[in-house]
Amino acid sequence: KRLDMIAQKIDSVKKQDGETILTMAQDSTTRKKVGTYSTSGIHLGKDIVVPLPTIGVTSETCTNVAETHAAHLEILAAAGGTSADNVYENIDCHMTDSVSHNKHIAQDLAKKYGRETPAGQFFCNIHTSLGIVRAINSGLSEIETEMGVENIFKSVLVGVTYEKKHGSVVAQAVYAFLALIDAEHSAKTWNKHADFVGWLKTHCIEPHFFQYRDDRFDGLAHGCALVLYLWEYCFAWLRERTDINNRLACYVRSMENVTYLKISLAVFAAFGIQLVEPFNATMFSKKTTHSSLLQFYPSLMQKLDNSISADFFAFEKNVFGFCDEYFEGCKIKY
Repeated sequence: KRLDMIAQKIDSVKKQDGETILTMAQDSTTRKKVGTYSTSGIHLGKDIVVPLPTIGVTSETCTNVAETHAAHLEILAAAGGTSADNVYENIDCHMTDSVSHNKHIAQDLAKKYGRETPAGQFFCNIHTSLGIVRAINSGLSEIETEMGVENIFKSVLVGVTYEKKHGSVVAQAVYAFLALIDAEHSAKTWNKHADFVGWLKTHCIEPHFFQYRDDRFDGLAHGCALVLYLWEYCFAWLRERTDINNRLACYVRSMENVTYLKISLAVFAAFGIQLVEPFNATMFSKKTTHSSLLQFYPSLMQKLDNSISADFFAFEKNVFGFCDEYFEGCKIKY
């Protein structure tokens, strides 16, 4: 019944107001431990979003993505007592993420349903935002490979296995450091959040934590900044608490003597302030338009080719040309 109402709403919107844009949005996942499914919805103009049923998928190929869209259209058509051709004729554009298997769905569906002019297609910014942090992390990994990961861990007192899922030794160190003292893992016996926060308060130091996820927008860059803020405090606390000697605590203690880590943390955090956060703020701002992005992207790419100067770490101005409002807001957050 609800699907029937959605199908009728789509049809009536187009008949009553030919100016309203109908956008079909879709995203899917086949990630391990997440699931294999596709979610979809249709935006009626700017204010109304109608969800469509979640559909299971076997893989994310160009053909499968187009067939998933077609399945949603067929479901709506059956519920509304019409044809999928008629339903799809009302769709003005598609919104997907910018991975390769989504690039040609408009053309594939136009061919399937006999549309002379394919629907438009635009891409959300999620992968671009995440890609900046991943690229920096990947760059660090390449440096570490040349240095030799075993050389980085020479001063570590416990046997440590480098887990490639973190992308770099730096990212793994951030995860380990925060896992010992953050609130998220407080139920674990090896986590010492309550003890560390108590120590901070007795020394009149303001505790700062956030729910760390290295693959969430600026998560890793922000995590690097947080580790730097807590660096001296954490090691001072551990020097006093010699009874905290679990394997994780010993690993974190050893980080204090790894010069490479502190330098890399500072560089990554600086990129967060100068690039990652202002980029996200620009993308998510209501002031951002397609016209402004046409000027913004070429300018940013040109500045990314420039050599890093001392201004990069001074934070007096944004070296990539982001507006002062966004840059100052990022500095406050960090």
